[in-house]
Amino acid sequence: MAFDNDSEQQIFNAQVSTFYQQIPANLLPAVLISTLVTITIWEPQSRAGLSLWLAANYLFFLLRLFSFQRFNRTEIRDTLSIKAWADMAFFQLLLYGIIWALLPLCFPTMENTPTSTLLAVYFFATTAIIGLSISHSSFKPMWFAFVIPASCALIYRLISSSIDGSNMLAVYLLLFNLFLFSMMNRHHKSFRETTLLQTEYAKLMTKLQREKEKSDKANINKSTFLASASHDLRQPVHAMNLFIEMLQKQSLPADITLLISRIASSANNLQSLFNSLLDISRLDAGTVDINKKTMDLRSAVDELITLHLPEIEDKGLSISNAINERYIYSDPILVNRILSNLLINAIHYTDSGSLEIGSQATADDRIQVSITDTGKGIAPEHLETIFEEFKQLHNPERDRNKGLGLGLAICNRLAHLLDTAIEVESTLGQGSCFSLALEKDHSGIETAPTAIKPRTMDLQPYSIMIIDDEKDILDAMPMLLSSWGCGEVAAVADDIEALQAMDQGFFPDLVISDYRLRDHLTGLDVIEAISQRIGYPVRAVLITGDTAVDSLKKVSDSGLKVLHKPIKTAELEQAIMEALL
Repeated sequence: MAFDNDSEQQIFNAQVSTFYQQIPANLLPAVLISTLVTITIWEPQSRAGLSLWLAANYLFFLLRLFSFQRFNRTEIRDTLSIKAWADMAFFQLLLYGIIWALLPLCFPTMENTPTSTLLAVYFFATTAIIGLSISHSSFKPMWFAFVIPASCALIYRLISSSIDGSNMLAVYLLLFNLFLFSMMNRHHKSFRETTLLQTEYAKLMTKLQREKEKSDKANINKSTFLASASHDLRQPVHAMNLFIEMLQKQSLPADITLLISRIASSANNLQSLFNSLLDISRLDAGTVDINKKTMDLRSAVDELITLHLPEIEDKGLSISNAINERYIYSDPILVNRILSNLLINAIHYTDSGSLEIGSQATADDRIQVSITDTGKGIAPEHLETIFEEFKQLHNPERDRNKGLGLGLAICNRLAHLLDTAIEVESTLGQGSCFSLALEKDHSGIETAPTAIKPRTMDLQPYSIMIIDDEKDILDAMPMLLSSWGCGEVAAVADDIEALQAMDQGFFPDLVISDYRLRDHLTGLDVIEAISQRIGYPVRAVLITGDTAVDSLKKVSDSGLKVLHKPIKTAELEQAIMEALL
C-alpha cells in the first residue's frame, strides 16, 4: 500500500492502532451477546450446532486478545509492518462475520423455528452490527468485513423462509444496514478529520520545538559572541584609560592637552556602551542585588540634574526639579540608574524646549516619578517595541553617541526587579512622559550611604601584585601605581610567574588580578594559589571584562571586590583603599 503523503500514512496508522486498542472494550459485550443468543435459542435439535458456534466465538475472542497483546508489545517501525497488522485485523473481522453468518444454519428448517427464537436471533445480530458500527467506524474495511457476511446470511435465510413477516424482517435489516452504513461513513469522516488535525498539530509542535531550539541556540551564540567580543574589546580600552590617566597628569602643550581630552571623551563614550552591555549581562545572570532603604528622592534628582547639566545647557534646554513627595523606600542605586537612563534618553531626543522631573502621590500610597520632555515623541505603533533590546528610534544614522538601544530595555528590567513598571505617554512631535510608581517611605529618615568616599592614601608601605595576560596592562598598571606612590609593584601573567616572584621574596599585601587569563586559568585560581602559599587569604581586587552569565555568577560569588573593564582610575584607587583598610 502506497500513500500519497505523510498525512495519509499517519491516518492509516491511527486507524490500525485504534482498532487494536478497542479490542478489550469490545470483547466483554461480544462474549455476552454470543452467550445470550445461544441460551435464548437453545433447543435440543440444534444444541450441537449452537455448541460449535459458541465454541467458535470463544476461540475467536481468545485470538483477538492474543492479537491485542502482541500488537502492544511490538514496535512498529515501517509501513509494511503496519500494513501486515491491518491485514490481520481485516481477516479476523471477516472470520467473525462468517461465524455469525453460520448462526442461521443451526436451525434445521427455518419454518420449524419459533417466531420468538427468530426474533431473538434478529435482535442479537442487529445488536452486534450496531456495536461494530460504532467501534470500527474509523476503519471502513473492518466494518464491511463483519457486516456483509453476518447480515447477508441472515437476510438470505429470512427471504427464503415462508414464515409470516420474515420478508419484512429482511427488508428492515437491509434498510437498517444502509442506515448504519451512513452513520459509519459520518463517523469515519469525523475520525479522519480529527486525526488529520492531530497530525498537523503534532507537526506544528515539532516545527515550533525545532524553531525554539534554533532560537535558543542563536541566543546562546549571541551571548557567547557578546561575552567574547566584550572581553577582548574591553582589554585595550582598559589599557587606554590607564595611559590617558597618566598623560593627563603630565605638563603638556595646550594643543596636546586638548587632543588628550578628546581622546578621553571618546574613551568615556566607549565605556558607556560597554557598561550598557554589562548591565544587560548582569540582569541575564541574575547578579543584580536589591538593597532597599529610605531614599531622599529630591536630593537624588538634584544630583542627577547637576551631573547632566552640561549636556542640557549645550542643547539650550531647561530643566526643573518638581519632586513634591520627597522620601521613597527603594534601592537608591537601581532608582538612580533608571532615572539617569530616562533623563539621558530625554536629553538625546529633545532638541528644544524643556525637561521636567516630577512626582505625585498615587491612590495606592505610592509615589509616581515622571520624566517629561518636549522632544520628538513616539508614534503609537512604536510604543510596544521601545523596550526591546537594541531598539532605537530617531537614530537612522546609528550615532553611537546615542548608545546601543539598551537604555530603555535596562530601565524596564530594573523596574521589574523593583516590583514596578515603566509607563509611557507620548505624542509624536510634542514630547513624551516616562513614569514609574515607587514605594513611599513615611519615616523621612534617609539611610546614610555606606560607600567609602574617595580620599588620598599613602601606598608607600604596601606591595601590590598585578596579574594580567595583556602586555599593555602589565606595562600600564605598574606605571600608574608607582605614580600613586606604591612601594613595590610586581606584574605577572599567571600563577607560575606569581609563585616565582614569591620565591624571590615578593609577598603581596594586595593582588589585583584579571579574571580571565590564558590557558583557561582564572584570576580566582591564581589568588587561591597565592593564598595557599602564604597560609592565609590574600587581599584581592578582581577585574573582569566578561559579560557571560556563568562568569558573572562566579565573580559575584567569590566575595571579592570586583571591577568591570574598562575601569576609571578613580574606581581603581577607591577599590585599593577599601581592600587595604
